[in-house]
Amino acid sequence: MCAILDANVAGEVFAPHRHPVAEAFFRWMKGRGRLVVGGKQWRELRKNAIAKSWMLQGITAGRVRRVERAVVETRVREMARDPKLTLISDDPHVLALAAVGGARLLYSNDLDLQQDFKNQALTGPPRGRVYTSRPMPGGSRPRPLTNAHKRLLRRTDLCGAPDSSPLPARRTPVRQFPSELPERRTAGPGSTMTSPARQNRHHGTCELMKSLDSSPAICRSEGAATRHSGRGHRSSGLLGAGLESPAGALHTLRGTLPMTPAQQ
Repeated sequence: MCAILDANVAGEVFAPHRHPVAEAFFRWMKGRGRLVVGGKQWRELRKNAIAKSWMLQGITAGRVRRVERAVVETRVREMARDPKLTLISDDPHVLALAAVGGARLLYSNDLDLQQDFKNQALTGPPRGRVYTSRPMPGGSRPRPLTNAHKRLLRRTDLCGAPDSSPLPARRTPVRQFPSELPERRTAGPGSTMTSPARQNRHHGTCELMKSLDSSPAICRSEGAATRHSGRGHRSSGLLGAGLESPAGALHTLRGTLPMTPAQQ
């Protein structure tokens, strides 16, 4: 189920000591509930530091769905241009968020907004429902938790828009380049394995040496790789000979190529 948290009750929900109605809603948010935030409503919620921190974590974890500001504001302008739509409240941004975000449960103590939220012409089907802790008429304390509150939190049909499903948890993909990919083969005792990066360097070095007509037998050896031992890596063959790179190959070839008369 999807819900919108009005900024006028954020202090109740994120208070250190919550009354029963706010406590039930908070537990619902941490469990199976999903919140929808966006536009001006999201900016108002962020004024509460605890609410802001919780919402940002919820967005990352997939418990909170954030609707883009431009989408909400476009709906607000459409509502303002429609002469058939009449608002009682001064919170068109909340109604627009419900229309584009799919939330059909509102936690608010604003009576005018509650009336507008139940108007399908403003939010769309299904009809919106209201969860509130507003004191009973003639009272001053928050109303007690009732079975009506509990039934609202158990409902599963209060996500109206097609795109109202919560976003999955965001995970930053880790890119691996070919040289960083692990070797798939299992290395046994005494086995010889070569990483793709080392194979490329080995091939490039030998090609350079062949072009200089001084390709040693080491380039034709199967042992030109890194041997893995139980306590670390031990270089042998081409790598052990200092020929891991073309620069190393040239440095080594200085002692193997014949000297020109000028060099003598």
